[in-house]
Amino acid sequence: MAEERHDTASSESEDGAARAKFAFSEGTGAPLSQLPAVQAVGSRGAACKQLEARLESLHRLVFGRAGRAGERRRALEAFCGFPEAMREAVSQRVHKLKKEKLRELIQALGMPVHISNTHAQVADEVAAFLMQPRAAEVKLRTPSKAPQPQKRAVRRGRAAAASEGSETEALPAQRADAPGTASEEAKETPKRAKKEVPAAERASSALPPSDDAIRVAVYKRVLSTPREERSKLTTKALRLELEQLFGDLEARKAVIKESASECVSGLVAAEEAAAAAVSASASAAVPAAVPAAVPAAVPTAVPTAVPAAAATAAVGRGGGDHTVEPSPAPHPPQLGEPSTLGDSRSQAPPRSTPDGSVALPALVPTFPAHPPTTLPVVSIPTHLPPGAPDL
Repeated sequence: MAEERHDTASSESEDGAARAKFAFSEGTGAPLSQLPAVQAVGSRGAACKQLEARLESLHRLVFGRAGRAGERRRALEAFCGFPEAMREAVSQRVHKLKKEKLRELIQALGMPVHISNTHAQVADEVAAFLMQPRAAEVKLRTPSKAPQPQKRAVRRGRAAAASEGSETEALPAQRADAPGTASEEAKETPKRAKKEVPAAERASSALPPSDDAIRVAVYKRVLSTPREERSKLTTKALRLELEQLFGDLEARKAVIKESASECVSGLVAAEEAAAAAVSASASAAVPAAVPAAVPAAVPTAVPTAVPAAAATAAVGRGGGDHTVEPSPAPHPPQLGEPSTLGDSRSQAPPRSTPDGSVALPALVPTFPAHPPTTLPVVSIPTHLPPGAPDL
């Protein structure tokens, strides 16, 4: 079966060479099937289809037509370069290709050509490579789809086997690496601690705050602000401070503004009431000091009635009129008007008398020594009526 497949492939390649514009045996380079970039692609899958699409330009140069997908690679396996007589024609055809087609051809054959150069330079290098393909200078591009997890698993298995075989040698190395790992963990621990947020804070931040909670926070902030700094406490400043606790509060600006205005109005009203109370107490304290200026020695009441026991009557038996003189009673002082008393305080000091005593002013009340008191005359009859008691 293998011999039959080889025979069919050789016959097909011979038919393709017969249909080509030249004989493949005239080329002097390496066959296309021996290029590492072509060998790395399998006969099935997406990579094979991509290679077939990229070989369309080369198939046109060799056979004069695009060819069918799935047959281009097999038809170009024996291609080993163009003959020297076709150098000029190949160069012209390659220069007519767009840069995208040149990129596909470079990737399909693994040409050592930099696509970042100008179009003319890239076309010249591609034409030179097609005249004589070189397998030695081609850099193989291995696919990036390597089974990395399997390799890691194999390495871990080998490391485990090696550690089981030489436990005594691994222990010092682990002890030497332990401080480094501990320091790295210590360095990473603060970062993780900063990023971690308690569950309670996450739950509170997830739920939007209520209006009452916002009002309480605004009241606390306004009440803790001094009176001088109250003008700097704007709605925006309050919102930015509260956003650190509750999150985004852009839609709750009206609640913040209303709460702040209510709190400030209450503070202003309380301050005005306190100032009014202080002024009222100060004005009430001034009249209270005026009665203290009135002399305390002024008598409040003067007795007007003379006691009956103060007067004694002398009655004689011999007949005649007798005069009864009661003990003298003091007269009430003669006081002036209150305005006169007030004026006497600001007058000059009293003058001295010739005998050295101080002369009292006329407004000072005086008491007479013994003013005369006249009593009615009582006449006693000479003969008493019968039955009358003897006096």
